[in-house]
Amino acid sequence: MVVKSVDSYLVRSLLITRAQLVRMRVDLANQIRGVLKPFGLIAGKGGGRPFAERVRALVAGGPLQEVAGALLAAWQAIGEQIAVLGRRLVTVARQNKAARRLMTAPGVGEAAT
Repeated sequence: MVVKSVDSYLVRSLLITRAQLVRMRVDLANQIRGVLKPFGLIAGKGGGRPFAERVRALVAGGPLQEVAGALLAAWQAIGEQIAVLGRRLVTVARQNKAARRLMTAPGVGEAAT
């Protein structure tokens, strides 16, 4: 019987949690698009700051401003937590000899994530 270390469980929980937050963020972005679409407002593809700016511009002064603002606030908060966990994972990877070796391969590493 192989027993995994506490550290391996911690890394796994970081990875799973980050993946779940990414899915939640995608779902929120799609919900925002779904709220706007019946009103003829199209946020377009993409994400990040340009997405948030497009949505704010589309709803500025309109009846959806409050609803879209609440969804965008949640979307941005989740994005911030994804970044926090991502930085933590990079720190963990840099401390692991095998992970450092893998990151030397082309297409693998921080920049590839």
